[in-house]
Amino acid sequence: ARWSALRALGARRGWKAKVIPITLTLLAFAPALVILGLRALFGTTAGTTNLANALPYSNYSAATAIVILVFSVVITPELLCPDRRDRTLSLYFSTAISRGDYVVGKILAALLPLLLVTLAPPLILYAGNLLFSVHPVGYLQAHPGDPARIVGAGLVIALFYSLIGLAISSLTGRRAFAVGGY
Repeated sequence: ARWSALRALGARRGWKAKVIPITLTLLAFAPALVILGLRALFGTTAGTTNLANALPYSNYSAATAIVILVFSVVITPELLCPDRRDRTLSLYFSTAISRGDYVVGKILAALLPLLLVTLAPPLILYAGNLLFSVHPVGYLQAHPGDPARIVGAGLVIALFYSLIGLAISSLTGRRAFAVGGY
């Protein structure tokens, strides 16, 4: 799962294979970093806008939905299509790995990079809001369930996109067809 996830992100490949995942990851982090940067510069309010509530955690995935979708389109075909195209599945199954182990490994390999864009940015935003609040303990008391909701939502969204992407990618051995089918 680890090596498949790293390969999908462009590890052990040329720089062209790394550009799109890195760019999409930075785009997913951009709203949180912009809001936290503005809070660092201007405090809680900038003009008439309350920066503490500028992007609620519940809307973060909606604000970056296209980035998450494109990230899933880029990542998931890379996990299954080469195995189907190169006919290495029979080699995997001739060893001690079972079909269930293969499926679980590929799901984890798709889930881990997707958590990078669904879970990490809202958690960074939460940590920044906590850091920039006037009373951090008061902020924790006012928002006790937010970390659990952020983690739950990030896991559900990442699992949904990884399963859909893997299901589509399992139908073909060509990445271009998998991307087009998605």
